[in-house]
Amino acid sequence: MPALELANEAVAGLEGKYIAEMKAVVVPHADILSVMQAVMIYLGEATDWMTIKKVIGKPKFKDDLMNYDKDHINQKKLNQVQKFTKEDKFNKTHMSNISQAAAALCVWVKAVEEYA
Repeated sequence: MPALELANEAVAGLEGKYIAEMKAVVVPHADILSVMQAVMIYLGEATDWMTIKKVIGKPKFKDDLMNYDKDHINQKKLNQVQKFTKEDKFNKTHMSNISQAAAALCVWVKAVEEYA
């Protein structure tokens, strides 16, 4: 359960101002895009930047992450996400230097992966 708790803590700490900053970006940093694409894969959404901005702009975005069904993730999604999480730069420390939202979501992605 530590992974599940870590995932929920990461989402709880995700402040609206950080999401707003991310939504304002026209062309995202490649590492931010990687984190967000991993999140979208879990959520079953398209991974293009326009869709990502729409999804993170939804009022229930944080609720969707908190209530994500971590017990029923299929192997295909895990394999798709692992192409991102295996990268050395896919970690909270690196992402914190670029975006606080990406750092929190990076923690969420890795914690969900560990839980699964």
